[in-house]
Amino acid sequence: MQRGSEASLRAEFGTRSVTGMRRSLVALLILLVPGLVGIRGFPQQIQLRIEGFLDADPAQVRPWANLEVNVGSARNTHRFLLTDIVSLSAGGPMGSEILEQVMPLHPNFIWNGDQAILDQISAAKPNQYIRIVGYVAFSPQRLLIQTVEISEPIVGPTPTPSLRKEILGF
Repeated sequence: MQRGSEASLRAEFGTRSVTGMRRSLVALLILLVPGLVGIRGFPQQIQLRIEGFLDADPAQVRPWANLEVNVGSARNTHRFLLTDIVSLSAGGPMGSEILEQVMPLHPNFIWNGDQAILDQISAAKPNQYIRIVGYVAFSPQRLLIQTVEISEPIVGPTPTPSLRKEILGF
């Protein structure tokens, strides 16, 4: 039955147009299936700011999330204690949505970029606060790092004067 209908289509439209219709149908299915299945990619680059501590003690930091990150092409995995994640791109997903997508993956993030920036991140001490700005494209797991800011080492608790001391002076 199929051969008869295929033969009648070829007779009516010609061999090239039947092949072209098949290719068009395959192309249409390739475009529609990811949306129907629920696969979510990022159509544009998303600028992201990530803040936290590298290889620090979670009891001292009290992070929002404890992540595994791979810094550069070397397979050296570090623990990154995330304190803040913000999407800087308008109209894109929020930082928490990106974090939700990378939580099941190991490592959670793969950081790429200029080797000097990656070396600076790898050399950070556990008591140095790191602020990273980069771009996520195609996959939430890969982050192309643009800038990094690393604080001076934080030593001990920071003294905060009480209200009594500020007003009364003792």
